This record gives sequence, C-alpha cells and structure tokens, in this order.
Amino acid sequence: MNDLMGKTKLNIGSGKGYNPEYLNVDISDTFAEGRVFKPDLLCDMRLLEFPDASFTEVKAFDCLGHLEYIQCLELIPRIYKWLKPNGLLDVHLANLRTLAGILSVKDMHHALVWLYGTDGEENFYPSNRIRWSYSKEALLHILEKTGFQIIHASDDCGGFAFRMMGVKR
Repeated sequence: MNDLMGKTKLNIGSGKGYNPEYLNVDISDTFAEGRVFKPDLLCDMRLLEFPDASFTEVKAFDCLGHLEYIQCLELIPRIYKWLKPNGLLDVHLANLRTLAGILSVKDMHHALVWLYGTDGEENFYPSNRIRWSYSKEALLHILEKTGFQIIHASDDCGGFAFRMMGVKR
C-alpha cells in the first residue's frame, strides 16, 4: 500500500509538473529547465495501490501514453476506485488523430516527438517512450465505459494534445 502523505489529490507522472498540493508520483526524478523535480513517491504507476475513495482528484498529464494499451485499461478502473464520489480525473495526452493527420502530409519533427515521447536525443530514457496513443474519441470511450461522466474535452498545445476531465458518477 502506498502512503498518502496526508494528501487528497494525486498527480501521476508528475515530472516537471510537481505540485505541492498533490501526492506527486513518478517513475524517476525529472531533469528539466535546469532543475531536478523529485516526486514525493518514486513508483511505476502500474504498481500503485491506494484504498478506495482516497482522493478528490487524480491528475494524469502526459503519462498514460507511456503504458501499453492493456495496462491503461487496467489502471483507469483502479483510478476510478481511488476517487471519492464526484472525484475528478484530469487527463492530458498527445492527440493521435491530429498527429497522424500532420504526419500524413509532411514530416514534422515536433509531431514525431509528441507521437514517440522523445526525439531519441534529448530527454531520452526508456520510460519516456510512448507505447500507445489515443484520440479524444478513444479515451472518451474508455472513461465512459469505466463510469466517468465527461465534463470537459478540448484540444491543447496547438492541437498536438488534448485534455479531458471526467467525474466519478
């Protein structure tokens, strides 16, 4: 069982998005912007275990794509259980549909970095690779099937990514 450290909000894959109001979890320290971002809990998100109804919010920014598809399908229902009633799941992911559209007409290095999670040079480490990508429609289906009511879905980062929020029904 992972220690909640008195926090009611969880930030999975915190990276440089460390927030002191959350229990920040990542697989490793993150080196960015000339700083080291140390999570509160060093752990692979696939191994996280918390009691049911532990959190009012779970943030998963740019991390679900680092899982194989089946691993994400296993993690989302666990997140649902960790949330209190009316708890919020806030997800940010690369937008597969937009990236595929861009790459179908031109080779754009920036789009490839979003698709693969790395350019193979900077910020290259095995856990930073993207193992699966999602369209908004695909993630919407997964979240609704799990029981979330979607309250927000929008493009972000110039269309390279999207953000989706769901509430535990």
